[in-house]
Amino acid sequence: MTNVYLCNVPNKFKDDYDTAIEKKMWGVKDNNKNKKRWDSVNVNDILILENKSKGAIIAKITGKMEENSEIWPSTKITDNNYPYRVKFDIIYNYEKNDINDILFECLKDSSGNKYKNFQALDSSLRGPVGQFGKLKYDEYCCIFKKMKEKTGEDPLDSIKKAGITDLKCDNNIIETQDKENIKWWIEKTYESTHEIKIDHSNNFD
Repeated sequence: MTNVYLCNVPNKFKDDYDTAIEKKMWGVKDNNKNKKRWDSVNVNDILILENKSKGAIIAKITGKMEENSEIWPSTKITDNNYPYRVKFDIIYNYEKNDINDILFECLKDSSGNKYKNFQALDSSLRGPVGQFGKLKYDEYCCIFKKMKEKTGEDPLDSIKKAGITDLKCDNNIIETQDKENIKWWIEKTYESTHEIKIDHSNNFD
């Protein structure tokens, strides 16, 4: 099933956003956490690449590679070539500078709650959420909905035209993890009501 990932371009490196669009490529720093998240990304997954001053693109990932060529302007400052990279095709361009407002409205913290303020959101985007952070169903559907409200153009139409047909926001298709969470809740409720124990060995942790 198609997954949706978020990558944040910090505002102090906003020129990297333009370079990413020009080269149709994004990469992350060389560390174990970034490598682990990058490993989970697959060709044909969806990438939302955003910068709060410039907007966001929605792209279809077309390839993955490990390279050390110098591409992004910030390399001269950070001394990092961002080797864990993806190639992509842009399928939707959101050119408004209110993307941070949308993320604040739609993203949730590790506890499943809305961020208390923009500072908390920015801090999260500088951490694991901000580079190949996997979005949940309600998060990316919220982002798509807000974009459509602002532009009149539905990102899901563009995604479908790009050949991805299993990504929907009409509650007909839900991520496997969400389904398992619902199943777990139903079973736990049944257990407490009927005073029985159900084998959860096949469920996700």
